Amino acid sequence: MLTSLHLPERVTSRVWRNTVAQKTGFIVAVCCMALLLHSCTALNDIFNPPPPSYKATPWFKDGTITGLTSNTEAANLDINDFLYSGMLDMYFWNTRVPKNLVPSLTNFPMPDSLLNRTITRPDDRFSFIVKDGRGYLQQLQSGAIANPLFGFATWYFSDTNLRVTRVFAGSPAHIAGLRRGMRITAIDGKPVPSSAEAYGKVIEAWGNSLSLEVEDSTKTRRTLSFMRAFFTIKSIPFTKVFSVAGKNVGYFPLVNFTGMVGDELTSAFATLRDANVQELVVDLRSNGGGFIVAAGQLSSLITGQFSGTPYVQYTHNDLYKNNNRSINMTSLPSSLRLQRVIFLVNGGSASASELTINALKPFINVVLIGTKTFGKAVGSYSILHEKSGYLLQPIAFKFTNARGEANFLDGFQPDRVLTDPVDRDFGDAQETYLRTALQYIQTGVFPAASAKGMLSNAFSTQEPRMMSEQNEIIPAIAPIEKR
Repeated sequence: MLTSLHLPERVTSRVWRNTVAQKTGFIVAVCCMALLLHSCTALNDIFNPPPPSYKATPWFKDGTITGLTSNTEAANLDINDFLYSGMLDMYFWNTRVPKNLVPSLTNFPMPDSLLNRTITRPDDRFSFIVKDGRGYLQQLQSGAIANPLFGFATWYFSDTNLRVTRVFAGSPAHIAGLRRGMRITAIDGKPVPSSAEAYGKVIEAWGNSLSLEVEDSTKTRRTLSFMRAFFTIKSIPFTKVFSVAGKNVGYFPLVNFTGMVGDELTSAFATLRDANVQELVVDLRSNGGGFIVAAGQLSSLITGQFSGTPYVQYTHNDLYKNNNRSINMTSLPSSLRLQRVIFLVNGGSASASELTINALKPFINVVLIGTKTFGKAVGSYSILHEKSGYLLQPIAFKFTNARGEANFLDGFQPDRVLTDPVDRDFGDAQETYLRTALQYIQTGVFPAASAKGMLSNAFSTQEPRMMSEQNEIIPAIAPIEKR
């Protein structure tokens, strides 16, 4: 009897223990399943093929790029399908694009988010997309800015040491007398903010007019006032010739390789050739790149004796290897046939600027003065999606020089590293970089570096952004004032 009376109690206890164990096991199983599903999702993004319902459509027939627009039925796709097809097709790293994305406005409300989901990091820092594609191309090809601007760039060195780093020729700021190297001491009658972050907020609040109190290299202060306006950015604002150790030394700043750069290069080198220039200094500071054909023109004008030899070689992915080719230098009427060139560079010298340096290295003595360049040895094509108006810029090729070299993925290291105090204008013989170049030409050795100042990473109003057009790398004109 005692046994039978205690039996139900034992059974109940065992059932309770079993139930707890089952519940615990169920919870563990659910957690494991969740982790497994999460892992599978991550793996699916990489290894699964596209769903049967989605078929990527090539942008160009037979893998041959023929122009700015697609010549296949891809042109009729909505923008997200068009973009995804292109990334699986023409993108340089197309085999590494996630294969199971079904683009739709529901999943990716903006094409930018889809592009960010498909680009290969960290290799790709450059692919991007522009909403007003037609307007953007027109802006780059003409050199005219799309919005009214003041036309200058600045950089913080320390707290209240705010310097003007560039003033575009013909801009409102330039016409008013603002020049590179000036220190800004007050903005609209108020002291310069004590931090770069605060200065950024001031810029955001700028209207259509601006008043700056500035101090020049003689410590003279004055107030300059100007209004926003449209203007065309000159690629070569001026040329100068210096007499150094019995030699005529040519100098010019090259702002970009866009707009009317071809005509400007022709005119500048005609002037230099007439002046019997025997040495050349080209200022590529903050030149974010431009037309590859212009880089070839510059290389040919600097030399000229290497006509018929490649200045650039393209390599595409396996689907577009029909487009792999070499482009040769030529001999032009104003070619200087130099054996040496000096480039002044910094971290904003990129793309076609670096391509020019790389192109000339196998043939002549290339001397670099400044800080390490940006590091961009890849290019893209501008592909206009006419249905939506978007302009797509996926990286599509890498480029090398005549030797097959592209040893600047992290930028070119200068032969003479210098800080840049930004205390004088471009073309001033006493400006740190140019003075160093002229002294090197005179003595054959680099002078001691000045430690007047160093660019900080605090804040710059000019941020290079890369862009390209058919067969050519083009930088988008960076916003000089943030709006």
